[in-house]
Amino acid sequence: MQSLEETASDGSVTVPTNETAAGFLVKQLSNPAEVLTVLLLIGGDIVQKAIAQVSGHFITPVSFSFGWVAYAFNTLIAVFGDGLLLPESDMVVKVIDPKGGNSQSNESWLIGRLIRDLELKVEKYYPNEMEKRRVRELGLGHAAIERKRIYDEKTYCHLDEAAKREADNQRLRESPLLITKWEAVNMRKHDRKSWRRQDYHWTTDYLPDLPHRDWVWWSYFPVVAGQFLLAAGPILKDRSSNNWTVLLITGVGNFLALLTGSLWKWKKEKFACRMVKGPKTFVLTRGNNHRHVFVIEVPRNVWTLRLEDLAIRQRRGAGFIYQITFSILTLAWILLLTMTGGLEDNTWFLFGVGLLGMAHNVVVAGAKRDPKAHGIPLKLCARTKGDKLPFVVEDDKTVRSGKNNVMRALIAAERKQSGIGKCLLPIFFPGELRPGEEEEDFWNAVEAQQKKKREHKRKRAKVRRLREQRLRRIEEVNMQRTIARLGRST
Repeated sequence: MQSLEETASDGSVTVPTNETAAGFLVKQLSNPAEVLTVLLLIGGDIVQKAIAQVSGHFITPVSFSFGWVAYAFNTLIAVFGDGLLLPESDMVVKVIDPKGGNSQSNESWLIGRLIRDLELKVEKYYPNEMEKRRVRELGLGHAAIERKRIYDEKTYCHLDEAAKREADNQRLRESPLLITKWEAVNMRKHDRKSWRRQDYHWTTDYLPDLPHRDWVWWSYFPVVAGQFLLAAGPILKDRSSNNWTVLLITGVGNFLALLTGSLWKWKKEKFACRMVKGPKTFVLTRGNNHRHVFVIEVPRNVWTLRLEDLAIRQRRGAGFIYQITFSILTLAWILLLTMTGGLEDNTWFLFGVGLLGMAHNVVVAGAKRDPKAHGIPLKLCARTKGDKLPFVVEDDKTVRSGKNNVMRALIAAERKQSGIGKCLLPIFFPGELRPGEEEEDFWNAVEAQQKKKREHKRKRAKVRRLREQRLRRIEEVNMQRTIARLGRST
């Protein structure tokens, strides 16, 4: 509570007049200038995730909001440190190579968001509405709907094919492990001007695709239009005042936001990996006690990102140019903070601008996106033609018997595609298997078969190597004979 002292003409001090609490609250609510200054210093992590979501194009559309000043300082520390701009991964993910059996923990924010959105996309296929719609498409009546919920083997044999498929889908929905299969879409050939080859050490004309512009990317423009409309509120309210301070701060803030988010280093760090040409297989999972496993197949002659490289964050430093650039941008954000702190009138309009931008950044930072919007185009493989519920495990007979546990799912995956279940076994069952069980016999047989294949490949490689050595010796002997014959002729 503030006190004001009145001084008389003779220099004597009169009785102080105190400002009431109600008057102080009314004054603060009518002009919350100090609150705006504080709000600009919080929420830097939201701004960072919003930039990471939509980066990858020449322009990164992230709106001006609260938290930009805090983000600028945090980024300045990172630039003078390890040089990493992207946030840490949202979740722990295992990236597995089934052929080599190599497994590594993911550090990439992009792969973490990819597996999060894939999980949400798979779960989206199993609401009750989807089940009812499929039942209607298959022409099943109420009696068939009730029949397909009976899961014992005897009743299952009496169901028709449509009801059997629905029964399988019901069991898969209740399965503790879902192994879905995805197929990589071929990358396009890009102009060299769109990527700087020296930054990535590319060896082919196939480069990463630019992320698809979805509603998350395009939502920036109506939000910015709304911000400028709010910023023009003081001018529209009193046209004679010509008060364009809020409009100036909004314009400068959005310009700095575009400039900061559109720097080339965001794109460079987000797709810092080599390309791979199929056939190739990657397996993504969050590990033990998690329900989803994603098998990503790269078909023959198809180019996509090498997820093994992408999973490792490369700490190359920011470089002197980026350090100077971010230092200048941080200084500009500090000047904008000073301008905001000195604002005395119409602060509620600027508060609305920041609140609208913050709401938009929160939505952008947490939005669910398609794989092609992340820059890794994938399509869901169908188990049969026209089926929208594809899984690796549905062919196993043990699923129909109700024994749909994790081990059965891994066995089914191994039977469906060699190497998938084997590479997942040490992740979901890190200990030793119980001796004498059926599962142990199965995996021992798989190990023996893989060992036999490796031995066969080793023998073939040895034969190929001996053949090449023999051909080289023959060429050397022929060359020596040719040289000797030329020497005698001269």
